[in-house]
Amino acid sequence: MIKKKIGLILKIAISALLLFILFSEVGINEPLSLLKNVDLGILLIIFILSIIVLFIGSLNIKILANKLNKQIGIWRMFNYYTTSHSIGNLLPGKFGDLSILYFFKKDGLKIGESGAMYFIDKAISLALLLLASLIGMFIFIEPLGRGTIIFLFALFLILLIFLLGYRKIFIFAKRILGNYLQKFEGFQSTIELYLRHGKKEIFYNFVLTLVRLLLSALVILLAFKSIDPDIQIRFIHVITIYALTAIISLLPISLSGLGIRESIAVLLYSYLGISPQLSFSAYLLLLIFKVVFTALFILKYFIFAGHAKADSSFDLLTKHNPP
Repeated sequence: MIKKKIGLILKIAISALLLFILFSEVGINEPLSLLKNVDLGILLIIFILSIIVLFIGSLNIKILANKLNKQIGIWRMFNYYTTSHSIGNLLPGKFGDLSILYFFKKDGLKIGESGAMYFIDKAISLALLLLASLIGMFIFIEPLGRGTIIFLFALFLILLIFLLGYRKIFIFAKRILGNYLQKFEGFQSTIELYLRHGKKEIFYNFVLTLVRLLLSALVILLAFKSIDPDIQIRFIHVITIYALTAIISLLPISLSGLGIRESIAVLLYSYLGISPQLSFSAYLLLLIFKVVFTALFILKYFIFAGHAKADSSFDLLTKHNPP
């Protein structure tokens, strides 16, 4: 328990340190001055698009759940998804997203079954982010280094094809996790079900995930436009930078990527000729939106689920750390 607390404190300290360095380098007066002139109309569009992105995320999970004959209502799924997503914003490495597995227990889903859904959904998201990141490497790395990138990516694909035999993955996981894997009863059979008979659901999830990625990048572009309507920036650049920062944010070394995401974004946008003050202002605006959404959805859960149930669920997920 002490080690967990120390680890959490260190991650908070890393996020605070990175933000402090970023504030020191970029300054605070100019970004705040830029934020005073934001376009309120564009802010409203950002708000609506952010809700749509979350709705698509919950729809993705619902499509996969339907394959297991679990007819969870879309608004109930939206409640599960937004609550777990908000908790994920508070815990390091997005581990809080796993709280959705516990919510599914109310609907008769085993941890292994819901874990398989979660795994497939996140695997599709990660695959698209990696693809967009590869495009970003071609943009931000010197041409002489592109041959090396192609070679490494080809090697990665070969290894991925070799490892993607789900039985090999399960055997490897069993060796690593040991008896702990027994708690995920139904994981292997559910993965097999999707791979054999759930190709349509996986395809729908892929398409919706692609739409969600594009809308998320559009939200970032609009954040820039709300501050400087005349800014010249290509949408493909926004997509690749979003993908790169999203993957880096998954590293469990800070509080849900806070500080790392903003620092990397400011650095990459500076390569495109965008001032650090402007890019930092845009990401600061997005951070404010993120804090507001997190607070609203967690408050919503406490109000509608009841304080007692909310406390017990939150205690359960914080005591459970994924391997």
